[in-house]
Amino acid sequence: MAYTNVKEMLKDARNFASGANDTRTVSLLKDIQLEVYDLFEENRELRLENEQLKNNLIKKSQLVWKNNAYVNEDNENEIYCPKCLDDEEKFIRMQFIVELYSTHYTAKCPKCGVGGGTEIKHNQDTSIKF
Repeated sequence: MAYTNVKEMLKDARNFASGANDTRTVSLLKDIQLEVYDLFEENRELRLENEQLKNNLIKKSQLVWKNNAYVNEDNENEIYCPKCLDDEEKFIRMQFIVELYSTHYTAKCPKCGVGGGTEIKHNQDTSIKF
């Protein structure tokens, strides 16, 4: 009988050993089965982590360094925190803030607080009227 699935093979081996009334063999096969299931789970987790790392590399390749932050080369309104990305490999989008007496937005990270000016103009009157 040819096997294409390890789980099926282990199940058949356990059933065979159960019929043989050999407790050592049954116990050994159960231990092997548990180890194989652990390996399957570890493999699944590593595949997910690998996929996430690939996606991060693709996303990072679309960023350019501009005004002390990472900016999406296709959308300058998509700005990522340099501290969070460099230190923790986390893509945290910076928020736009309008400050007094400004003509351009300021970008600020909602996670770590790093901030800085942008080249993106706003059309709001930020002066104080007396």
